[in-house]
Amino acid sequence: MTREAPAYFEHNGRKFIITSGTTGYFPNPTVGYDVTDLHGEWKDLGLTC
Repeated sequence: MTREAPAYFEHNGRKFIITSGTTGYFPNPTVGYDVTDLHGEWKDLGLTC
């Protein structure tokens, strides 16, 4: 899956990223991910907006 426009932030020791898809001019749903270690497994938070 290809993602773009990442928004990365940290809160209370947890790391989050919100991204959108890449379909050109059509609206893309955003998806969020949560992780405690950047090299670990990312937890998909589903649609965030």
